[in-house]
Amino acid sequence: MVPRKSDCSSDSNTHVSVHWLLPSELTLKQLHATNLASVRLRAAVAADAFHDCNIALSTGGNISDFCRVVIVGKIGADNVEIRSRSWIAGIANAKKRGAIIVIDYTDHHLGQQSTMQEFYRRSFEYADIVIVPSRAMQDNLQAFWRGQIAVIPDAIEYKVRAPLRRAGELPTALWFGHPSNLEYLVQFLQYASLEMVLKALVICTDARGINWIQSNPKYFGRLHITPALWTVQALEKLSCECDLALLPTGLNDPRKSGASENRLITAIALGLPVVTHSLSSYEPYRKYYSDINGDDYMAVIKNPTGMHNLVLAAQKQIVPKYYPHTVGLTWRDFILKCVESRLVL
Repeated sequence: MVPRKSDCSSDSNTHVSVHWLLPSELTLKQLHATNLASVRLRAAVAADAFHDCNIALSTGGNISDFCRVVIVGKIGADNVEIRSRSWIAGIANAKKRGAIIVIDYTDHHLGQQSTMQEFYRRSFEYADIVIVPSRAMQDNLQAFWRGQIAVIPDAIEYKVRAPLRRAGELPTALWFGHPSNLEYLVQFLQYASLEMVLKALVICTDARGINWIQSNPKYFGRLHITPALWTVQALEKLSCECDLALLPTGLNDPRKSGASENRLITAIALGLPVVTHSLSSYEPYRKYYSDINGDDYMAVIKNPTGMHNLVLAAQKQIVPKYYPHTVGLTWRDFILKCVESRLVL
């Protein structure tokens, strides 16, 4: 299904109600404030567009009896067995009432052993359509799901900032992300000698990740590490103090297969040259970053300003596709198209 542009003033959205299945009920403000990226960059962005278009949205673990569309968000590993039973029962009841079941599938649990695999296997039995954040995830899912798949990317949270030129000192690199990605940074640091070419490596992550870093200094050798607690505002501030983004990925890790391009686009929006691996979702933007496996990435680390022109070009040509307003309209048009198609059937 390819979403089309819709007139927000149309009567077609007058009685559209959507329930976003999440572990807890959240207000619009809370959707934007959560530390769960899948909620901030997807549910919150969609909620803004729905609000502007008078599409009613409810959230939480109990599905509204009157919703016409159910979007199944990330269930999470916490209490997954109990929550899974409740969610599957709610999805089944909503399906029986005629609701359209949409699964927002952001991690490839069907392709690996995980505590959430069984939930997704069962929930797909009720799905009318599945949304994924990248073409790479779409390719992965086609081996497990023969139904319709739509691609809606993660939005970015930051305004574009031009690269900053600093002279007279060694560059500072920034790593940011979920603690589960720290292992890829550690793997990279085992063979990349950076202590002589970097002033510091700033690592922006959550409290659990910071505790792990502080408990395992042996993995970072003599490299000066500055841990920083992640918030949206903190990352933006830190980016102004850094010269490049160093984002090694789990290129060969099936858990990361199909990961979205969000970290790459975010770093570029913040004005940072990027050194990373070529995930499938990154490959369309290959010329705008330095590939650890295919380029002289050390030259970029030593002199990030050499990539500033590419960062500026990417900010102009690529980043606008990921603005919250743009992605939000895609969510809005997708929902209206779903409802319109069901009415026509």
